[in-house]
Amino acid sequence: MCTTPDDLADEAIDRVARRLAEGERIESPEVMHYVYGVARNVLLEHWKSERRAATATAVPTPARNPAEADVQRERSELELDCFAECLNRQPEPERRLLLRYYEHTGHDKIKARSTIAQQLGIPINALRIRIHRIKADLLRCMDRCTHGKT
Repeated sequence: MCTTPDDLADEAIDRVARRLAEGERIESPEVMHYVYGVARNVLLEHWKSERRAATATAVPTPARNPAEADVQRERSELELDCFAECLNRQPEPERRLLLRYYEHTGHDKIKARSTIAQQLGIPINALRIRIHRIKADLLRCMDRCTHGKT
């Protein structure tokens, strides 16, 4: 499976939305600290699963350059910082819509997204387009952020 930063960001948003839907209270005065923590945990889990997969299918090869691993880890942490910063820059209605959109999984996801579209008075495809535009804005912001800090 090929995992992209978008997939990891989606997973982090899904988890936060699911926890909020389950009634979890965020004690942190800054919600973005909570989102950042969840995103960081998603990334750590991803790295761990990559190591497991690499170990399970490993063919003896020369050891990976530790400096290269450090650079990749720093890059990933920069991307997480930028993700949190860019999500925080989104206007509150868009940020809330994005969190609601990724709140559920499976069949519940389909029902919830249909409900959101009905509440907004728009077709489901218009909702998908709106979410796509919000995500595209996030990605542009992340691109500027990551290139500005490297």
